[in-house]
Amino acid sequence: MINMSIFNRKLRPDGDKTIHEPRSVIKLWLYDLDMMQQTVVLEMIRGCDGTSKNDPSKQIVRALRNIVLESATEGNFMDVNEDQLMISVKEFFEDLDHYPLHFVMHLAHAIEIIGYEHPHEEVRKFWSAFYLDFCHTIHVAPEPKEVMEKRLRDGRSPDEHASQYKLIKEWKDRKVLESELRYRHNQERAKKRAKKIDDTDSGRDLS
Repeated sequence: MINMSIFNRKLRPDGDKTIHEPRSVIKLWLYDLDMMQQTVVLEMIRGCDGTSKNDPSKQIVRALRNIVLESATEGNFMDVNEDQLMISVKEFFEDLDHYPLHFVMHLAHAIEIIGYEHPHEEVRKFWSAFYLDFCHTIHVAPEPKEVMEKRLRDGRSPDEHASQYKLIKEWKDRKVLESELRYRHNQERAKKRAKKIDDTDSGRDLS
């Protein structure tokens, strides 16, 4: 947990320093998560650049902010009507290709964490269902909770990072090699077909 008190030192008008009780705009439930999970969720509060203020993604991000952030004013500008949110989710999926992949994947990871980790069951149910629909829409398998927690846990050693990087690199290299071999194989098949057609045409000319 972050020691927030070091950020709450303020100056009175007379210049004397006073220390206030620790407080944060981040809601308390996030403090129980690993910092890597907190970071993934907080990255989504910006939203998608280049979209209009009435874009469906704006409503989704506003609802996400309401779950993650405390409001600094009376009344909550981050409140979202539940029915409107459901409509926005439907419209978001209908036009998913409109959004940058970078934003789409950040959103998927954020709602995954909320769906697994939020302390209130009703909140978990909504965002978990959103995450499962997301995975179905983009044709990927949902990540199990234990796998997500292992991937986003704090305190991994440099050796572990290096080991994971090596595995990923080896997997990518293998995929590149497989792709190159498929390309060469298809090129050879195309050449053989072309030669066979030429030989057939030559035979007809001779006859």
